[in-house]
Amino acid sequence: MSTPILPAPEAPVAPFPWIPRWRTLLTSLAMARDPIGNLNRAHAAGGDTVGLHLGGIRPCYVTRDPALVQHILQKNHRRYLKSDLTHGLVRYIGRGC
Repeated sequence: MSTPILPAPEAPVAPFPWIPRWRTLLTSLAMARDPIGNLNRAHAAGGDTVGLHLGGIRPCYVTRDPALVQHILQKNHRRYLKSDLTHGLVRYIGRGC
């Protein structure tokens, strides 16, 4: 009796492109100096929504897609957890976001 050969499992596909952790780690000082410029370069390389590791450590998604921003902040805001960074910014940005 032969044993059936199962196909190899496929690697999970991220919903958005990811910038490698080593690259975000190497550019973390530049990100601190010029966050907008560095995020613009990340979006130019990966599109309107990209995944990256802030400081090479914390994984996150960064988007400039208005429809996705509206989905996250207005339509389905209860489904998304707030990060420690967001809780720290409440004093400055309020509780609306």
